[in-house]
Amino acid sequence: MIEEISQIIEGFGLSKIRFNGQIELYSGKIYDEEVMVLQTGIGKTNAAMSLSAVLSCYNIEEVINIGIVGATKPFTSNEVVVINEASYHDFDLTVFGYEKGRVPRMPVYYESNQASIMKFKRLLNAKEARLYTGDSFTLNTDLTGVFDMEGAALYQVSYRFAVPIVAIKVVSDVIGEDSQHEDYKTFEKNCSIRLYELIKHYFMEG
Repeated sequence: MIEEISQIIEGFGLSKIRFNGQIELYSGKIYDEEVMVLQTGIGKTNAAMSLSAVLSCYNIEEVINIGIVGATKPFTSNEVVVINEASYHDFDLTVFGYEKGRVPRMPVYYESNQASIMKFKRLLNAKEARLYTGDSFTLNTDLTGVFDMEGAALYQVSYRFAVPIVAIKVVSDVIGEDSQHEDYKTFEKNCSIRLYELIKHYFMEG
């Protein structure tokens, strides 16, 4: 969402690229690193379409997915987590013998780049977490981890393109809390600043 990346675009002076009219893509440098920032839009289809288009046209060394997530306890609001693996919580072909979350001919869990996990943990004091993705805002779950609406789709695309990926997330709300919806709306307003600070620290110290 633009709410997640606006400060990153402004703070690093990134420029919008004339690419596909349906895709919001920015480029520039964060310190000495050449980067592109992609605003995918909300949901798995938007995420997969947008990243596939970019990876088809540009030589990308690594995908770093950033954003906010809901989380189960013991994770807490405003906590930073680095994703070690991602899957879907709403993809279900168990009737045909597949594990829940598994797309045929794909792994159940898509793994993050291990070197990047260690770097994020060291520089940002982030905890590891498993990410679950689905096309609904998660209000209750029997699973333990963090939840969004795009991440696993980005992992699946990166897996198909053989491009390393890692995700760094900030917990916006704790699933099942009475104030979950309000916590999310409040956090969303300023999340871009929080994510900008994390990315700035990561590239400055890395």
